[in-house]
Amino acid sequence: MVTFNHELWIEGAITSVLEQDLEHVEVVIGDDCSTDSTMRRVEALAATDRRIRILPTPEKLGPRANYMRTLLACRGEYIHQLDGDDRFCDPAKLSLQARQLDEDPTLSGVFCTATRIDEHGATQGGARKPSGERSRYTLSDFARTCQADSCTVMFRRRNLPGFPEWYTSAPVGDWPLHMLNLLQGDYGWTDRVMAQYRVHSGGVWSGLDPSVQLQRTLGCHAIFLEHFPGDRRAELVGPIARRGLSIARKLARQGRREGARDALRWVRENAADGARWFDLMRTRVKIAFSKEEPA
Repeated sequence: MVTFNHELWIEGAITSVLEQDLEHVEVVIGDDCSTDSTMRRVEALAATDRRIRILPTPEKLGPRANYMRTLLACRGEYIHQLDGDDRFCDPAKLSLQARQLDEDPTLSGVFCTATRIDEHGATQGGARKPSGERSRYTLSDFARTCQADSCTVMFRRRNLPGFPEWYTSAPVGDWPLHMLNLLQGDYGWTDRVMAQYRVHSGGVWSGLDPSVQLQRTLGCHAIFLEHFPGDRRAELVGPIARRGLSIARKLARQGRREGARDALRWVRENAADGARWFDLMRTRVKIAFSKEEPA
């Protein structure tokens, strides 16, 4: 569990883990020098439950370094990330997902459906499900977009001997982690709401401006295309090109013409056979532009 200034929610997050019906659970807390009462609340809970292990943080590490060291400090057979502002909402979540991994050794991880909640815990919209709603998801499925909220995924610790050098500069942390796991095997999905992802202004992802989210999405795509094994590249190019073009179309519809052009150029220059993808979709993007200017 990584946390920073989560005093409003950290107790609920930790308690939602301690109340799981899975017998053997360790809660590893990596706090990045919170300036509020987060750590006082964590320490109070740790004093009453030996399953909580707090990592020492003598100086501020930054979100990515804190995330990496917390994951690598986990000692169980399976790892589950839960940020300090999210929570589980089903006491059987961990036991059900551990059983899935026990029963199917071809899976590298599993995830579930989640709901989104605001800073007060009120539900925001419907449950978030992955596209296609299938029982298994592949590297190709996650190449286009991250199909799972971070608070939903359990994966095998053996998949994580360490992090590649490029990981420290990745625009986000959890999506590239899932992609690394998926090199080892598919993810299984269960359509059962067992976690809640909190959306608030201080969120690492949800607090970002949508334009920044899109830029970071393209940044992740560039990393996948550059650093993932050549024999898996064919699984990445099509989904990534389609997502880049989808982003261009979205920006065009919002009237952000230059951003749309930049996204189109990115596809043409970065995706293998990108010129073909560009030509196939350019007309659709121009239709969106034509509402305000001639194609």
